[in-house]
Amino acid sequence: MDSKRLLGYTFALSTGKETRNRDELLTLRVETSLLCNMKCKYCAWNSGYALEDEINFDTLKRFIAEGKDMGIQSAVIIGGGEPTIYKHFKELVEYIVELELIPVVITNGLTMDHTLASFLFNKKCSVLLKCDSLCKHTQDFLSGIEGAYEKIQSGLKDLLDCGFAVSTNNELRMGISFVVTSKNIDEIPDIWRYCRKNNLFPNMELLNPIGRSADNLSELLVDNQKFSDVLRVIREIDNIEFGIHQNDYEFHSNHCLQHIYSVYLNVLGYVQPCGAIRIQKYNYNDSSLKEIMNTEYYRRIRHIEKHLDESVELTSYEV
Repeated sequence: MDSKRLLGYTFALSTGKETRNRDELLTLRVETSLLCNMKCKYCAWNSGYALEDEINFDTLKRFIAEGKDMGIQSAVIIGGGEPTIYKHFKELVEYIVELELIPVVITNGLTMDHTLASFLFNKKCSVLLKCDSLCKHTQDFLSGIEGAYEKIQSGLKDLLDCGFAVSTNNELRMGISFVVTSKNIDEIPDIWRYCRKNNLFPNMELLNPIGRSADNLSELLVDNQKFSDVLRVIREIDNIEFGIHQNDYEFHSNHCLQHIYSVYLNVLGYVQPCGAIRIQKYNYNDSSLKEIMNTEYYRRIRHIEKHLDESVELTSYEV
């Protein structure tokens, strides 16, 4: 059996390349605000408080609408901080639905209750709940606040009770997103197995060594050999316990093909290949999305396999 995908969030490499070759997009990702109710040790954006010059709601809508014109099937609401506390959150979800797109919501779960979970389910959202540990002490430590574990688990239950643990045509509606650190590395197989057993998409992320993450890097960084061992273990879990077979590219890259079929808008209006590449080169307030995607930089990024022997500027910048 092939690995199941999260609806609106992950796409096959072949589909991504076909879309790219038509100069179209499959999805896009948007930050809403750096306002956050957590203080995660590994946060690359120093999230917590909103910036004075964050993009407005109308700009977000215009960006997504232009993405629709370029063929997108979904819009991922990342937040930058926690998107569910953004003042226009529900309006944004409803706008995405009005455009006949799939809203994908990434949330830390602290505000999740039955009412919000029902809203997301009825709007046919896909949801990624951030849960870095199944251990209270570890989760609270990584979240930077006491009581995070209980709230996340409560939010998880509300989402599952509303019916998110479903699979249709090999596509899932919900996943668990976790950042691999030295504090939770030994738990990764258990989290992975939990996801597979409960029809959830396991979304493994690596440390991005900027922002608050850089301040805690020495404490959170994972040994390379240990990480390789864990990759081997979770692949065995998939193959042996669940009959799921992933090709080498998808498994080792953790489906990170965003530069081919997606684009990312940060809170200051800068258009990036993905969240980790914080370039401040193209601002959506100055150019249309189509104009930006037609620049030499983005054409190279999207066809990176043709330029591997050339110098392509992929520099990370903090917001």
